[in-house]
Amino acid sequence: MTTLALALSLALEPLPLGRTMSVYADRYEGRTMANGRPYRAGALTVASNEWPLGTELEIALGDRSRRVLVTDRMCRTLISPSRGARSRVDASHRLWSELTANAPPGLRRVTVRKVGAKGVPRGV
Repeated sequence: MTTLALALSLALEPLPLGRTMSVYADRYEGRTMANGRPYRAGALTVASNEWPLGTELEIALGDRSRRVLVTDRMCRTLISPSRGARSRVDASHRLWSELTANAPPGLRRVTVRKVGAKGVPRGV
């Protein structure tokens, strides 16, 4: 592979984006998500207003990372745009536990990288 081809291939890789991760509240268990399926705390899923439903993302916190599907939209009434709704992802309990080593719910700074075939983040 030539240097130019290698440089172009690296340039086409999606860059990780800094985001804030929160966790679904317990009251959402069983509620229908935007993809039409019920939310399950034990599934590896994430809600986002930034990526299209079905997009596969890799979410990393420190040396831990997981690949997950965007299955839901974040509730716009709970998070105003001025508070960073576009730069947040809402994790299922399983994803939160695996990435934070079972830390109590809160907010964590994570990196997010698109690895699936769906579209690019909205607004980018």
